[in-house]
Formats: sequence, C-alpha cells, structure tokens
Amino acid sequence: MAKEDGCAFIHPFDDPSIWDGHSTLIRELSQDMKQKPGAIICVVGGGGLLIGILQGLHAVGWEDVPIIAVETQGAHSLNNAILQGEWIELHGGITSIAKSLGARKVAEEAFAWTKKHKIISVVVSDKEALDACSKFAEHQKVLVEPACGAGLAILYNPEHYNKYCKQLNLNNIVAVVCGGSVVTLEYLDTWKKQLELIN
Repeated sequence: MAKEDGCAFIHPFDDPSIWDGHSTLIRELSQDMKQKPGAIICVVGGGGLLIGILQGLHAVGWEDVPIIAVETQGAHSLNNAILQGEWIELHGGITSIAKSLGARKVAEEAFAWTKKHKIISVVVSDKEALDACSKFAEHQKVLVEPACGAGLAILYNPEHYNKYCKQLNLNNIVAVVCGGSVVTLEYLDTWKKQLELIN
C-alpha cells in the first residue's frame, strides 16, 4: 500500500515525523508553564514519545530537565539496553500485560539519547501499573491503560515517589498521560484477575 501514489508508511515509533509530532507537547508546556518542570515522567514502548519529548526539551532550552522513563517488567526494552550498554532486543519477548509498551527493541535513536541526556530508567510491575490506573480513575475520573499506569505508578506508589522524586529533590513534575482508547473498567478487572492467577 505504501508504494501506491499518495500513500506512505510511517513507523509507529521509529520515524522523525512521529518524533516531531510528540515534540510539540514540550513546546506547548514551555508556553503554558511559568517555570520549567523539575522532571518529566514518560512511559516507553518503542521510544517514539521519549524521543519527541527529548527533542522538544532541547528545542526550548530545557536540556537540564531529566526524564523519568518508565516501563513495566516484561516490556522493559530500554532499561535492558541501558543495563547491557548496547542497543539490543529484549530476550524472551514481551510478557507484560501492558501490550502497548510491547516493543522488543526500542528505536536506535531512543537508545542514543540515553548517552546524551539525563534519563532515569525505572521498571515497575504490572500490579503497580494497574493500581495506578485504578487510583487515577478514582481521582481524575479518567480511564487509562496499564502502559500509562506504569508512569503514574511513580506518583501513586510511595516507594517510587520517594526514591525518584523526593530523594532526587525533583519538584514541579510533569507526567505525560496517554493511552486510554481501548480500556474499560471490565478490562482493568480482567487484568487484575489475571495477575492474581499468575501470582
């Protein structure tokens, strides 16, 4: 189809057009916020959102704002690459319920950014992601899927909050909330029951 006139294939996360689109989020923040954020919480699947946010930070002069890059265990491709020190595929495939984070290998550009910007890589459990989804629904009346819950777990889980926000003295934190088009309360209950059976 991409070979037909007027058509193009755009990769879901490894394409400069996607990165440019995501970068506008930071440009908007820079116009709306009175002071720059202390950190930005971003979930990572293939890395497209992460790359866009990083490009945006550097475009508006916020190069010193760290990223807390969050993945669930079993979809932790970026964290795995960072720990191994090379751009590699996650061995064993995707086992997390956060399937929309399910890229076995992040974009090469995402890994490259880990060498030139402060990125705090965090891995949370599926349970922590689901708990955050439930709390966010209760507090904000908005349903998000576990992929988004992974990032929210940094704020809702006291242990993570203390370790990654308080101890690092990070204030004025921005959490990117995305991913809720396919989630329902029934799905959240089903995922919780699946985790109970596994554990």
